[in-house]
Amino acid sequence: MAKLCASAAALLFALVPFAAAAPIDDDLPDADEQVEGMASEVALELQRVCPPASPADQAAFDRCRRSLFGDSELRRSLAPRLLWGRRNQDAGAALKDTNLTQFAPEVFAGLYLSLFMFSGEHSVEYVERERMYLIRLKSAFRNRLPPGQFPYPFWHDEAKWGVYQATNSILLWVDPKTARVVIGQFTERGEGSAVVATQPLSPKFDGNWMWMDKEGRIQPRVTLFDGLFRQDNPYLPKLDFTYRT
Repeated sequence: MAKLCASAAALLFALVPFAAAAPIDDDLPDADEQVEGMASEVALELQRVCPPASPADQAAFDRCRRSLFGDSELRRSLAPRLLWGRRNQDAGAALKDTNLTQFAPEVFAGLYLSLFMFSGEHSVEYVERERMYLIRLKSAFRNRLPPGQFPYPFWHDEAKWGVYQATNSILLWVDPKTARVVIGQFTERGEGSAVVATQPLSPKFDGNWMWMDKEGRIQPRVTLFDGLFRQDNPYLPKLDFTYRT
């Protein structure tokens, strides 16, 4: 069972937009085999623990989230800090011109990537312009989970929510120097259809980023790491208090 051994500040890096840019370096290592091996292992793991299912399947989501949050192949492949966001709507735009948000790997794996399902289909290529490897993973989004299972109301931005719902590919950008994932993106412009057909929903944002449900529990519950730590974990109250304040 995972134990909380870091402060909330370490788990939840500031959600601040970043413009990602790969450093210019003429002496990059040839990491083709290493990255391809890592991509294959991550893709197989995602297929096993986050397989295609109903977009409303809470149990499937919980299994996926617990697996990725723990000692997973994915977690071991992530950089200590990484960026996340949708692919630039301008298909020709560089990563440095794309607004992304910085996360700790625990947050990326447990709160965001677990919202997707994977078939195991993937590809790897080296993108010269970005000087990074790109792993493409066929996927689909769990758009029919209860509202409290999303880190925040994604639907506050209709355009972004639309891309989430139509996502058919997750992009993982890998630094060739470390063979670690440094950027993750979601896009509806991958090849083929999503691994699960979903019907889009159009919930209305009421202006509340957090709310109380009928049982008196604060929502979104998923942001409080509910179910990821033992209830008797001595650090859990501190994490809960720090996050809420």
